[in-house]
Amino acid sequence: MSKRYTAVPGPDGSKFYYDENGKLAGTSVPGFFGSEVFYDENGKTAGYGTPGLFGSTVYTDRDGRQKGSSYPGLFDTTVFQDENGRTKGVATPGFWDTEQIDFNGDD
Repeated sequence: MSKRYTAVPGPDGSKFYYDENGKLAGTSVPGFFGSEVFYDENGKTAGYGTPGLFGSTVYTDRDGRQKGSSYPGLFDTTVFQDENGRTKGVATPGFWDTEQIDFNGDD
């Protein structure tokens, strides 16, 4: 099953993620040294994004287990992979600094 989210920038570098029905699915806020902290729709910590090499990001769950990564793609896209290196989604730039994020599979 595929899922689509829209990421909308907040005033302080945060992002708000909305599902296809317009319901808030989660948020992220900037951390130290380019990292991000992700929160679920209830405001609980869901995971972390840590900068990697060559513009990549490594994602971990709240317990520190690696859940995937992302790297820059062509034309300002971002490609998401699971912990086994399989492509799971793509983020495409939208209007007014938004992003459309499409995930395939059950994640």
